[in-house]
Amino acid sequence: MIFLTASSLAQAPKPEPAPKSPPPQVLPPGDTRRDVAFQKARGELASYDPATRTGTFKKTADGTIARFIALPHVICQHHGSIGDMSDYRIGERLNFILVEGTDGQWNRLNLVAEELEEILAHKEAYFVDRIDTERRILHCTRKKLDGSAVIWPDMVIHTDADTRYWREGRPGGQFSDLAPGMPLYIKTHGGTGLLERVAWEVLMDDASVKHFEDQQIKAHEARLTRDGFPGYADSVNGAEVKVTLFQECSDMIRRTRPLKAKAPVLLAQAGPDRAAVGNRIPATIVSQRLYIRHSAYITEVVLSLESPAPGELKPASLIRLWPGTEK
Repeated sequence: MIFLTASSLAQAPKPEPAPKSPPPQVLPPGDTRRDVAFQKARGELASYDPATRTGTFKKTADGTIARFIALPHVICQHHGSIGDMSDYRIGERLNFILVEGTDGQWNRLNLVAEELEEILAHKEAYFVDRIDTERRILHCTRKKLDGSAVIWPDMVIHTDADTRYWREGRPGGQFSDLAPGMPLYIKTHGGTGLLERVAWEVLMDDASVKHFEDQQIKAHEARLTRDGFPGYADSVNGAEVKVTLFQECSDMIRRTRPLKAKAPVLLAQAGPDRAAVGNRIPATIVSQRLYIRHSAYITEVVLSLESPAPGELKPASLIRLWPGTEK
């Protein structure tokens, strides 16, 4: 999840006070929702181009198509963990948090979360009210697990040949396993409006939820290991470079602790698509600092390069950082 629990705080290093905000032209990682104006919309992902980081979604409210530009540090919440825009499937039901760009357009994607992630984070589920066996339709109520609040009543969830039913972390269940009163975690797409949709994945127990979360963590950490930790260059002073890594790196950094003082790393500038460009530059970590900003873990790293930084590496440049020295 992208929220803090008592246990995670106990395991993490003691956070330092947050530094002053950088200039407004660079929205820093972690400044999501709480300290910037935003607009929220629900919809189905209609398209996404990773080369330009632009896409469209069909709004749930009125069916219109809206365009977005994914910010470099967009927070992607997926399967109970952190992810990447590439993790979402076309047609998937998502929540979009949009902020205003320098052109006055409210189309910069600052945070995106699938609805499965949302119900897990909010301790909710789809409770089965009744089952239309002939048409293979579930009539459900989305509510708190403890029954304290109803979120969406009268939901209609269709199933089809592509729907998978998960039990004990495996997709071996069947539609006939479902029964009234069961709490379900459902990944959906399509449908009409807010309350009608089609199920892709029906998770019937906590073991299946844990399987989805574990697989997401593995996939994202493999991606970070391959592509490097993404971030911004905060300052460049000769051979000293200070970078802030995006929130999507925080879980792996807290778990594996790969960024320690005096440890070797490789640094590269990244292009608009966030992919590394040019050579990987050897560097040594001078210091690393973890702090919490608006309920998000932020990692700040000061690097010492073997020679002055190349001229194209400037403050606000996108970067990639790899622990170790393997090029």
